[in-house]
Amino acid sequence: MPSPGIPIAKVQAILDAGRARGASAHAWLCAVGLPDDLTGVSTEHRVPAERVVELWEVLQREVRDPALPIDVAQRVRIDAYDIYGLALLTCRDVRAALGRAVRYFALAGNTGRLWVTEDGDEASVLHDRPGGAQPRLGLRCGIECVLAQVLHTLRQMVGEAALVRRVTFRHSPPADVSAHARFFGVTPRFGERENALVLDRALLSVELPRVHDSLTSFFERHAERMLASLREPTDTSVSAAVRAALAGGPFDVLPDLAAVARSLALSERTLRRRLADEGQSFKSLRDESLRERALSLLAAPRVSLVEVAFVLGFSDQTAFHRAFKRWTGKTPQSWRRDALT
Repeated sequence: MPSPGIPIAKVQAILDAGRARGASAHAWLCAVGLPDDLTGVSTEHRVPAERVVELWEVLQREVRDPALPIDVAQRVRIDAYDIYGLALLTCRDVRAALGRAVRYFALAGNTGRLWVTEDGDEASVLHDRPGGAQPRLGLRCGIECVLAQVLHTLRQMVGEAALVRRVTFRHSPPADVSAHARFFGVTPRFGERENALVLDRALLSVELPRVHDSLTSFFERHAERMLASLREPTDTSVSAAVRAALAGGPFDVLPDLAAVARSLALSERTLRRRLADEGQSFKSLRDESLRERALSLLAAPRVSLVEVAFVLGFSDQTAFHRAFKRWTGKTPQSWRRDALT
């Protein structure tokens, strides 16, 4: 399955870790069309995974610090991954969270494969991606960072309960693994058969702070729509491409026209014209996407109207009320009452 690209938050973490070591990525930023200062770049922006592999190599060749992937892993909070992170954080226990991490792995911009095995009193999180046993430098950094991020995420969820038994990597060791040993709590073994983070199996049963089951289901449904948008589309119309871009956007703030046009490599004017040729407008498609999310949440009786408005990104309940009545001709209260009787 293709990757939607690496979230700008992850790219920022890589850049920050490199700059903290005195490195410059100016040439790389110019090559991918990004400014030196990413604070003005939309959080929806994603960078192709293969270009981020280049970034790892640009920085690592300059700083020559084996700790770089470990540092990056600790700089990114799971909620920076938007719907992917929320789908994990709203799970009932660690086992369910790792299951979603596996299923929605591509939504975080990752390539390759992540999977979990359980054997005896051990549970292993394994990762592999194209490149063979001795992949290029950028891929090695990425692999080390993925396993470190898994552990960092678990620690955000369950604290010190996330103890590591073993860590193994297929590739050869960097010059110094002391930072790896400090972070993982064990010294990783390199040149092994698998890239694996091995934990106590009992950790999988640790319960996470609960949220509304309905909100949990909402995040999961949205993640499924995003995952489906990565697959080969059967409808090749511009309208379908816009719907997919909207479905793949943040759950609380839908992409605007400029962001969607960029993602489709079109100018805003061309996108408007091509939608008009199909009898559509961007506003109508955006409202359609927001309406679907609203109906999905309102069908969950335990989610309050205030929570629905908040989750959908409205400034207050009144603004949501006006928008919903425009979409459906009904108030949110009356629609929910009719739907649930």
